[in-house]
Amino acid sequence: MKFTEKGSITLRIEGAEKTLHVDESEPVRLYFEIEDTGSGIPPEDLEFIFEAFNQSRDFKLKREGTGLELTISRELVRLMGGNISVSSQVGAGTKFKFAIKTKLWQEFQLM
Repeated sequence: MKFTEKGSITLRIEGAEKTLHVDESEPVRLYFEIEDTGSGIPPEDLEFIFEAFNQSRDFKLKREGTGLELTISRELVRLMGGNISVSSQVGAGTKFKFAIKTKLWQEFQLM
């Protein structure tokens, strides 16, 4: 978010449809997309952005962050049974996609 100075950041979440035959103890997948209209990531930097302490040249110019944010994000997504991918276009923005496994949660009210 800190690299999107103007434009927008969009979060999309989609869940796998639950049917009557789904065992509620079984995990379901949630799909996430995070898209921004920021500066984008150069193609030569894309394969390295998930490595610890590595930052795109644009990030280095702003001197913000440690270079651990995406490494930690990737590991958290992996721990939840998923993987994270990225696509980007310089000057147009970046899109991260990932899916995680989770159990269904049912809302209840105390009487």
